[in-house]
Amino acid sequence: MTNTAEIKKVLGLGNPLLDILANVPQSFLDKYGLKTDNAILAEAAHLPLYDEMVNSKDFKVEYIAGGATQNSIRVTQWILHALTGSSHPSTIFFGCVGKDAFGKILQECATKDGVHVSYMIHETAATGTCAVLVKDSERSLVANLSAANEFCLPHLLIPENANAIKKPTLARNGLEIVDKRSGKEVYLDGSWAELFQQQIAAWQAKTPTQEEVEETLDGYAELAHNPVLMH
Repeated sequence: MTNTAEIKKVLGLGNPLLDILANVPQSFLDKYGLKTDNAILAEAAHLPLYDEMVNSKDFKVEYIAGGATQNSIRVTQWILHALTGSSHPSTIFFGCVGKDAFGKILQECATKDGVHVSYMIHETAATGTCAVLVKDSERSLVANLSAANEFCLPHLLIPENANAIKKPTLARNGLEIVDKRSGKEVYLDGSWAELFQQQIAAWQAKTPTQEEVEETLDGYAELAHNPVLMH
């Protein structure tokens, strides 16, 4: 068994969504104009379905910590736990949630899965949710990103968070950056990863302008070449 002192930390930053899963009849899908084996972003007409799922006696809902990156981190935590036998969190996840009941449930779910989460709490935007509607073993996904879209750089500059990025213990000492605008990702390791970590440290010492942040991230995004589908 791996020595617990050798456990590596894996860090993720993405859209934290509370998956709300339930088996539903065809009539519920029809009511909101939804199809099975499909995934969409919620529009105004879909927003009432989340409360209806939770409050209706017709559905038995299950809550799961979701969002593509957070799902990957949860799986990574499970693998590291299986390899090491340690219950100590080997993963860290950053994202933004709302100051509401769904945000608390989401944190409880992720923590229960062994992930150390550091959510930025948005005062007004609701926690992002994803309705997972199951009909005859097929799913229809309806995602409302909401607060997940509101993550801001200053949260990473909080000393505890900045140190987690500046001093990673990744086996490859690498970082993955996803450019949602272009739908591409790039993996940085070696000197590239060190340069990015130095940039984070510089931002911690002196808060940059939004233009400076975008210019820096655009430079790294130009290295991206792998298309990625965002959740």
